[in-house]
Amino acid sequence: MKKLLASLFILGFFFAGANHVHASILSEVLSQIQSLENEVSRLKSELKATSPYSSYWTRVVNNETKNFNPGGSLPIVANPIVTSVTHSSAILSANITLLGNPVYTVYGVCYSPISSIIPSITNGATCIGIPTTTTSLSATGPFMVPIISLVSNTKYNYRAYVANTNGISYSPLIEFTTLDLVTKYMCSDSDGGIAPFTKGAICRGSYCEVDSCRNANSLDEKSCDGAYLKSQNVICNCNNGACTRNIMSSLSQI
Repeated sequence: MKKLLASLFILGFFFAGANHVHASILSEVLSQIQSLENEVSRLKSELKATSPYSSYWTRVVNNETKNFNPGGSLPIVANPIVTSVTHSSAILSANITLLGNPVYTVYGVCYSPISSIIPSITNGATCIGIPTTTTSLSATGPFMVPIISLVSNTKYNYRAYVANTNGISYSPLIEFTTLDLVTKYMCSDSDGGIAPFTKGAICRGSYCEVDSCRNANSLDEKSCDGAYLKSQNVICNCNNGACTRNIMSSLSQI
């Protein structure tokens, strides 16, 4: 502004001559200065009158240019976690630690194959957004989003996000890998193998069998044989799916 005013004075001197400044030219220069001051005052008044939630500045947030209000703030989401991973599904969780000003209006998750992109809502990643109008969550705290239709044996990138009228915040980036189909159908044994004195269970996928007594003197002991389920008969005093006294005969497969 000072440079502009100085330029106007110099312009007045240029037209009038260094030693003969005409009164009318000086008057015109002063009039222009007054007009500029009035315009500055008007702009200041308009800026003060702007709604505190209006977006009229921009800044870069997570490599994306976003509008924001200098009187407000972005919400914050942190602590991304992945649980219950299967060959085709998982549960993605995170924690909203700051509401933002104004309070956030949507939160959710974004994920993509690790060889693809860093997930965000603007670059083609798969995103699930939950508006606060459809949920009771409008405060700080954890949230979780179940996801399905994943590709087996695949690494994924995952980020949570939360947004208000100022822009979008993302959580740190983490990775997870879905199970392969072979793992899905592998046999597991809770008692670690053939253990007649311990009641256990074997599972293959969602199907499970439990060690059980045929009668008071006979146990069906379940175990794994690679990916397959196996049952063997043990002659012993049996109670509640386990031998209670010494085995009376060797194991026989049934």
